[in-house]
Amino acid sequence: MAHLSIATYNLHGLNQGLPLLHELVKQFDVICIQEHWLSSDQFYKLESLSPDFTSFNKSAMDKVCADDILRGRPFGGTSILVHSRLANCAKYLASEANFIIVKVCDIILVNMYLPCRSNTQDYQNVLCDIFTSVGTTLDAYPDIAVVLAGDFNCCLNRNDRATSTHLTDKSRESMRLLISRLNLCDIWSPNNVNKEG
Repeated sequence: MAHLSIATYNLHGLNQGLPLLHELVKQFDVICIQEHWLSSDQFYKLESLSPDFTSFNKSAMDKVCADDILRGRPFGGTSILVHSRLANCAKYLASEANFIIVKVCDIILVNMYLPCRSNTQDYQNVLCDIFTSVGTTLDAYPDIAVVLAGDFNCCLNRNDRATSTHLTDKSRESMRLLISRLNLCDIWSPNNVNKEG
């Protein structure tokens, strides 16, 4: 298995997150970013970020922008930036509005930006569709290690948040099922027992 240094970062918009992103490209092999807020015709901004990186991008706004004029602020979007020395072994596998999947050497990276949590049935259906799509893609690669990164907008356990949201949050159940299905482990919670996420 290749040794990769991987960072994940929610930009809250490319302009806001750009200063730290410039630092991350100096330190990591792969950077999973969420909420770049770019439409596909603006991906050049990520592609020109560093000559040392290749970017795999997905916009969450393309459908909205194709159907109408964007009203309100931009939203969503995921990208995986891969150092150029790994570009020859990087392969795009799949993407939808809330995720992008890229294989880098012998590791599959799934970068997600999930919608804000809700206990509605519509929200549960959206999560189910996203997780089914991700799972279906990964089923084709049963013997390859998977790294699941991103902003999941859910609490996996009591230590993740100061509120009692986790007690009724169905997104937690859905996320745990995905983690179980993919045979993954949560690396944040055990290493941050006394921190709130």
